[in-house]
Amino acid sequence: METVLNMCGILGEFGNILTDKSQFLKVNRLSERRGPDMSGYWSNGEYCQMAFNRLSIIDLTESGNQPMVSSDKRWVMVMNGEVYNFLEIREELGCSHSDFKSQTDSEVVLTAFQNWGMDKTLERVNGIFAIALFDSQNKQLHLIRDFAGVKPLYFGSIRGSLIFASQYNQIFEHPLFKKSRIPNPASLYDYTRFGYVPAPNAFFKNTWQVEPGQVVSFDLAMDASKKVYYDYSVRYQNISETDTSTIEKLDSILTSSIKNQLISDVPIGAFLSGGVDSPLITHYAHELKSEIETFTIGSENPNYDETDSAQQFARFLNVANHLHYYSEETLILDIDNHFRAFSEPFGDYSSLPTFQVCQMAKTYFSVILGGDGGDEVFWGYPRFHHISSHLPWFNYGLSTRKIIGGIGRKLGWDISYGIHVKTIGDWVIGRHSANHAQTLHQILPGLSNSEFIQKLYHSPQFSSKTELLNWLRWNEFYGHLQRVLMKVDRTSMHHSLEVRVPFLDRNILDFSKHLQPELSISHKTPKYLLRKLMQKKYPTLSVNQDKMGFSIDMDNALRTVLKEEVCDLLIGRDPYPQNTFDRTHLQKYVGTYFDEKNGNEWGIWVLYALQKWAQSFGVSN
Repeated sequence: METVLNMCGILGEFGNILTDKSQFLKVNRLSERRGPDMSGYWSNGEYCQMAFNRLSIIDLTESGNQPMVSSDKRWVMVMNGEVYNFLEIREELGCSHSDFKSQTDSEVVLTAFQNWGMDKTLERVNGIFAIALFDSQNKQLHLIRDFAGVKPLYFGSIRGSLIFASQYNQIFEHPLFKKSRIPNPASLYDYTRFGYVPAPNAFFKNTWQVEPGQVVSFDLAMDASKKVYYDYSVRYQNISETDTSTIEKLDSILTSSIKNQLISDVPIGAFLSGGVDSPLITHYAHELKSEIETFTIGSENPNYDETDSAQQFARFLNVANHLHYYSEETLILDIDNHFRAFSEPFGDYSSLPTFQVCQMAKTYFSVILGGDGGDEVFWGYPRFHHISSHLPWFNYGLSTRKIIGGIGRKLGWDISYGIHVKTIGDWVIGRHSANHAQTLHQILPGLSNSEFIQKLYHSPQFSSKTELLNWLRWNEFYGHLQRVLMKVDRTSMHHSLEVRVPFLDRNILDFSKHLQPELSISHKTPKYLLRKLMQKKYPTLSVNQDKMGFSIDMDNALRTVLKEEVCDLLIGRDPYPQNTFDRTHLQKYVGTYFDEKNGNEWGIWVLYALQKWAQSFGVSN
């Protein structure tokens, strides 16, 4: 039996003004890379129209095309992404094979909305998706984003009309928006601090993103309402992280989740680093599909290279490993095309090797498994232990911490200078920042972080390390992880490549919420459970303790092959947005970086990347 899952691009308008169909379809073509195989269009001729670009993974027939209209004609839907458990849902619906025009997951989801309604359907779906659902009976539009935020969904409101899309440039290059591209000051500040603009905001005024696990609904009066259908926060933790049975439970859930994500009639590959997450995913996938192949990016700089470990894992499994070394030549060839993959400002330079590994994988496959999410869900970053081990210091006032900490360091104690900040939230935001607040107050005077960021990093008083670890994981899930997912989605979909993320499977997320963390309480091992599984899966190999992933020596690149352009864009002219940066302080900041051996290459890259984005998408004029 053929089934179909597909990655796509969606676009739509809802409201008082509908763009001419030819203009509308021109905007739709901007997302052709997300779905190069088919396109579709639907309109009620009055106040709603939708378009669709499809990346077919299995079924190439037109029966799986979108937009889709429900059998009762009430609902119209476009969906980007995939729902892994659609066969189970179809069986629960009590429908037979003949009740469906296609074998697609999207038709099953639409039928579930028709028969079950919104709440029950969203309780059952497990996948990665962005959905626009039009209710013709109530004249409402619902925008729905998956619970982890894997797939993007932007929208903008202007002149009584709503525009939604998978790509941000489909909003700001839309005929209604093209003359209203005014940066949102808080979004500019968020970007310059973190290297991306977190949902619910977007870069320009009157544009937003649907948040993970959220439904945003509109009526024709443009009255909006929001509803959270999935929240990744702790309710009741009844599973010990270090219990032997917990490892067995996770082993079983991972096997089941990856089995669902391997549903495909086309071959599936996997990214493979030298760490823990992707080698573990690859092992499970190989157990289920022995012909799987892997893809690794190495570096000519040994300080950024983990190909030896990755190839050891590949040899252990006896899988073909495709290896490419990232070099200065690669950087020069790729950099401009790389920036065109991001229709919103994005400043995490690990996107460069990610772009390259996606390009390499696409020459062989259309579907890849990735290891993203493991660090966030299973307390994998070293900062989890580092911060939680210092929790007792925050029982004392700031002055006391500084005095005692200073004495302790002279005595040889290992005490982080992180205790010198007012709150743990201030410590965490500092560790996540490309450019720190004191720098931004000088180069972007008068601006501040968005309300979302202020809430995300507002830390309560923690009565235990358990409370702190749960807060840190929640913060990473809705903060740093969103930047990682943005990077992977944009670089992969630019190459019409679908990347599935098993660690963000709903069943794994639900399981992880019940785990009681023991990091820095009974052990000091980040990703304790995943490392225990690695020992079982790769018993003869050592597991790399230091997370590296796909990275490059950006400090060297900025000081050599990129220096001239960086200086031209940031010092030689008024940077975008014009009349916004304090040029004296900006020139001093950039100049100091190049004059001194040590400096903040990530912060410089974030500023440079903003200029490259403005150039790439013509917004600087």
